Amino acid sequence: MARAKKTTAAKTTKAKAPKKVAAPKGVDATKLVDALNNDYAGACKRQFENGLKSEDLDTNVKRFFEDQLDSIKEGSFEYGRKFMTVGGKTHTALQYEDPNGTTVVGFIDNKSGDLLQASDGKPGNPSGYNVTNPDSLNKAVAQADWGANFIYSPQE
Repeated sequence: MARAKKTTAAKTTKAKAPKKVAAPKGVDATKLVDALNNDYAGACKRQFENGLKSEDLDTNVKRFFEDQLDSIKEGSFEYGRKFMTVGGKTHTALQYEDPNGTTVVGFIDNKSGDLLQASDGKPGNPSGYNVTNPDSLNKAVAQADWGANFIYSPQE
């Protein structure tokens, strides 16, 4: 004779919503993003100003440089690179967009506020800056350059 199978009710468990990790108070990279965008704008302006200094400029090239400088002064110049932050669960990405796509240059740890180097698009080594510490943030802002080299070579 065959034995009857035991039947048990399947346990039902409710799925838990993932924990949201909020950035700590003081994690605000607005000053840093503004400094990076301002440095890039200054570099663009210097490029056109230096181009005008060349003695043997073609008339069309000279007009192009002048037009670009005029559009910068008017506020209508379209910069090729725009820095921004994109929040994540554990880290906030510091990145820029340009015609070639998006490039992550660093991360901010949402728990500690530490600015981290980017390593293959993932958080890497600490840079020595912390955006929750006003003195450290001011140092980062003062040294911010549009190439984001300040993250990899902090100055004292």
